[in-house]
Amino acid sequence: TLDLYQGGKSIGQQTYTITGSQSAPTVRSVAAFSGRVLGFRVKYDLETNEQWQGGKLQALNSKGQLRGQRFAMSAEKKGTALSVSDEKGRTYFANSGILPTSYWMSNFIEQREVLDTQRGGLLRLNPKALGRGTFAGRDVRGWELGGDLPLTIYYDRSGTWSGMSFSVFGADFEYRRV
Repeated sequence: TLDLYQGGKSIGQQTYTITGSQSAPTVRSVAAFSGRVLGFRVKYDLETNEQWQGGKLQALNSKGQLRGQRFAMSAEKKGTALSVSDEKGRTYFANSGILPTSYWMSNFIEQREVLDTQRGGLLRLNPKALGRGTFAGRDVRGWELGGDLPLTIYYDRSGTWSGMSFSVFGADFEYRRV
């Protein structure tokens, strides 16, 4: 579980639950928050369900809303590729080794392209290691992701996602592992 802060105030939470075996996990991630950006109240929620086999994504279903506007996407392994349906219902094929933006896998920072679990598009990354340090009282390693995801992400020494910081229209946010 990670709490989301805007400034010093807790405004929401993201939980992820991993069930099944190590070689075939099922991952459920639920995020919800309510905060202010540019003086406007912003409400957001996202639920993502992932099925994995042998380190490869087999299926993903994601749905949510931002300020009352709903979005959804899905992906399913078809042969050697991943068939992705984006928020507009368009379908395309992606590399079957792609990782989604659920962040729970520590090798996320090694990717140059990831699958957007909100809109279903492909996002480019240009990760830059920041080295070891502390974040929210934990010993971590940090990376600036760059590219289409201008955020900083942190994993602890065991590879567990420990936090993230980003800005939206000048408002600063932080996810901190509880």
